Amino acid sequence: MPVLPIHLARNFAAALAVVRALKLDPEPAIDAISTFEPLLGRGKLVSTRKGTKEFKIICDYYNANPQSMVAALEYMSILDSSNKIAILGDMAGLGKFSYQLHMSIVPNIKDIGLRKLFLVGEKMKTIRTEFGDDVEVFCFDDTESLCNNIDQYLTGGEVILIKGSR
Repeated sequence: MPVLPIHLARNFAAALAVVRALKLDPEPAIDAISTFEPLLGRGKLVSTRKGTKEFKIICDYYNANPQSMVAALEYMSILDSSNKIAILGDMAGLGKFSYQLHMSIVPNIKDIGLRKLFLVGEKMKTIRTEFGDDVEVFCFDDTESLCNNIDQYLTGGEVILIKGSR
């Protein structure tokens, strides 16, 4: 596999450990793992272009909670690029701890060396003040506003993480 998200590597290692503990033939499990590809919306890395601009996009927008957000950010951190961008949407359904849980991912965001950060939604926009001048931060009320404006901020060659709750 060309790039394997860390959280999936851990899951695969655990599965192989169970296969070994049960003294089963590991070849079918190894074959399944070696051909595994994340689904669109669940971490699939795609290459695409718009006009003359080319992009690699981690499509991880099916669901978001603090743990899955950190996992997606860890995945992005292993990709070799000096032109990383994250588009992060609200994590829904977090109840009264929503603000604290959104704030809890800030260190993980800072660790991956982003050039630009797009924050979408009322809750995600609250973390804006946590970033200094080392990363450009843009805030949008909703995905429609982001989609209508993002092209002006992209130059091509970016690796883009899209993560949020649908």
